Amino acid sequence: MRKSLTFAIKVEPTVNTDLVMVPTMILQPYIENAIWHGIKPKPEGGHVQVNIFQEDKILTCEIKDNGVGREKSKTMRDSSILKHKSKD
Repeated sequence: MRKSLTFAIKVEPTVNTDLVMVPTMILQPYIENAIWHGIKPKPEGGHVQVNIFQEDKILTCEIKDNGVGREKSKTMRDSSILKHKSKD
């Protein structure tokens, strides 16, 4: 059986994408972390959702996944099930 990863990016209509600028690759480490520690340990794969919305002058980028959760991920990592090592 092949693992699958699905994703969705939702930008609220209140965000003026012509004016709001987000530095290149600023979200990448957070999304990668969700995949490595949340989705990868799941045998059936998973889903990552990126929500971008603005409240007053604050832009919020929310990353959600349906992964195994922080506690299980930590337990699995401590048991050496997750063999990924971050690069310095």
